[in-house]
Amino acid sequence: MWAFSQRVGINSVELTLERIGLIAALAATLMFSGPWLANKLSGRVGRGRQIVLFVVLYGIVAMTFGFAKSELGFSLAVFGHSIITGFAVTFLAGFFAFLDPSGRVAAAAPAFNSLGNAAGPSVMVAFIPWFD
Repeated sequence: MWAFSQRVGINSVELTLERIGLIAALAATLMFSGPWLANKLSGRVGRGRQIVLFVVLYGIVAMTFGFAKSELGFSLAVFGHSIITGFAVTFLAGFFAFLDPSGRVAAAAPAFNSLGNAAGPSVMVAFIPWFD
């Protein structure tokens, strides 16, 4: 989503680069609330519910981002992405530790995350003509 936020902000919402940068900076400061939320929910709901919660919330954020036509919609999508990403990364780190006490899965996770972050925009660029 970050890879296309500038394009969405300029083309769909008609924001300036400075405004997009400000929104992204504010979103980055909100990212800490995702791990806080994961910590608060960890003892109250099971892992399955957290996965469902993440998938539903991120789906809503992605749809909001994809159909944003106002600065408010764009901002809410970017803020939601930051918060939910922080939630997911924290939750998944704990889940990996539970699945593999040796730590091998947790150690490999950042490499695969980086691979996905690199491959995602490359795959999504094929869909750009549909949205222009």
